[in-house]
Amino acid sequence: MRILIIKLSSIGDLIHCVPAYRQLKKHLPHAKIDWLVYKNLSSCLENFVEQDNRIELEDKNFFTLIKKAQSLKSQYDYVIDLQGLFKTALLAKIINAKSSYGFNFPRESWAKYFYTKSFCDFVSLNSKKHIIEQNLELIESFLEQVLNIKANTEIDFSFASPIEPKKQETEKKQLCIIPATTWESKHWHINNWVELLKRIDCSQYEIYATGSPANSKYLNSIRELSATPLKIIDNKKLPELFDFYGQMDTIIGVDTGPLHIAAASLFAKKDQKKIIGIYGPTSASRSGPYGFSALSADEILAKQASNKKTLSADENSIDSISVDMVLESASLVL
Repeated sequence: MRILIIKLSSIGDLIHCVPAYRQLKKHLPHAKIDWLVYKNLSSCLENFVEQDNRIELEDKNFFTLIKKAQSLKSQYDYVIDLQGLFKTALLAKIINAKSSYGFNFPRESWAKYFYTKSFCDFVSLNSKKHIIEQNLELIESFLEQVLNIKANTEIDFSFASPIEPKKQETEKKQLCIIPATTWESKHWHINNWVELLKRIDCSQYEIYATGSPANSKYLNSIRELSATPLKIIDNKKLPELFDFYGQMDTIIGVDTGPLHIAAASLFAKKDQKKIIGIYGPTSASRSGPYGFSALSADEILAKQASNKKTLSADENSIDSISVDMVLESASLVL
């Protein structure tokens, strides 16, 4: 049996699909299960999915996608679209028109008309069910309704090859902030990060900030304005972040891919104070760091998360989360 999962991006969304992938592997141990993903993000799956099972797309050009789908035509018994977009549903249809599956209420409504069968009755963006659990429900429905296999729900983030934890080089506790993200509306104001760092006792904590090279200027600005001995980590590859975050005692971050890498790497420890998410336009109930704590504007303001990328469209909901709230949630009040 050959199964293809379609989930092209983003980092956080890919991580959120890992337990669903694990569920398939658990119940179909002899099946070949591949994953269609953008090449530039493929490495974040390195700890979970073997290289031979990752089919990489070179770019996002629509014709590149169609060409790849045509090259995969008739190679798979079943195709499962976990992305829920018009283009990914179309890819599933091209690859296997008779056995393609997805959500009953996908992100783009027209997508469902390309599936042989769709599952789940919730509207993903409006649901309080975590996206990890949404993905699992789709996979369990597929196993039970298509393959007649009774699924046993399990959140599994175990690595394909275990990572040996590195020895801590300091007696101080390790704290990492993850302040950079792509959406304007997900940014917690730089003044908040500066105030947060000023109120942490540096004699007790070794403090880090992670981001990509493109975030270096922003991270340096936080360090300069706070006058905190902040160690900036902006050169690690995605697979290396799993080990790095595993060494931290506390992680504080906005809704961004690395925060979900941190949650996946620490999930088994079930330490509720280990990770604190700061959520404005998105709902932590739906996409928070799974198994950990988060402050979510939709709950604080008692209204639906906007899911809007700009501050003007979102009405700057993330401002409802104060430095005091974060310090208290992380047990860092001094």
